[in-house]
Amino acid sequence: MPSGGYDIETIISYSDKGFYEGIQKWGEILRTKHGKHLGRRETDDSVNYLGYWTDNGAFYYYNTEPNKTYEETMLDVYHEIRHGNESIPFRSWNFDSWWYPKCPNDAVLSWTAMDEIFPNGMDSVYQETSLPVIAHNRYWCNETVYSDRNGGKYNFLIDDTSGTAVPQDDHFFEDLFKNSSTWGLRVYLQDWLDHETDNLPFFEKDLTIERNWLMQMGNGAARNGIIHN
Repeated sequence: MPSGGYDIETIISYSDKGFYEGIQKWGEILRTKHGKHLGRRETDDSVNYLGYWTDNGAFYYYNTEPNKTYEETMLDVYHEIRHGNESIPFRSWNFDSWWYPKCPNDAVLSWTAMDEIFPNGMDSVYQETSLPVIAHNRYWCNETVYSDRNGGKYNFLIDDTSGTAVPQDDHFFEDLFKNSSTWGLRVYLQDWLDHETDNLPFFEKDLTIERNWLMQMGNGAARNGIIHN
């Protein structure tokens, strides 16, 4: 046990039936250790059925139909694919980083839809389609509206040099996910982890800060029935 109260555990997983079986065995060991099961995975539509994605490489990644908003474009996608001649039964869709406002350094100002993207709100799209959303997020900006320093109500550690921030508040993710459930959030996709860890010097000085951030994210998701990855 090193100083600071942290230790490292390593699992070596091997299978003579190939790489896939080795990974499956590794996952089973981790689930057993932490008391997890496959019930959620086996019943979740976003894992077991087709989904429609708008992430990097997709046609509608930062791109809409001519002279239409993203709201109109996504509703057209829904009606064409679900109710058109092909009638493909996709059961979830991904909203990537194109829907929320960012600071000049591409960090997130607020995890809420911009008016020009969803003029009637993401809630109205969910009410019309009932499709659960796999929603993307980046790292937080030092000017994020959620920070108590900027007029919000949550504690953030802020680094103005890099223009980034990290929440350190037990209520932040719980409230974020609860509020987002109204527009269909089912899976929270935390991307850009390399920028988060590389740009925040707090992480290099105190491992507890990064652990708190990830644990608060996981606990907030669990309390609201949200999957996070």
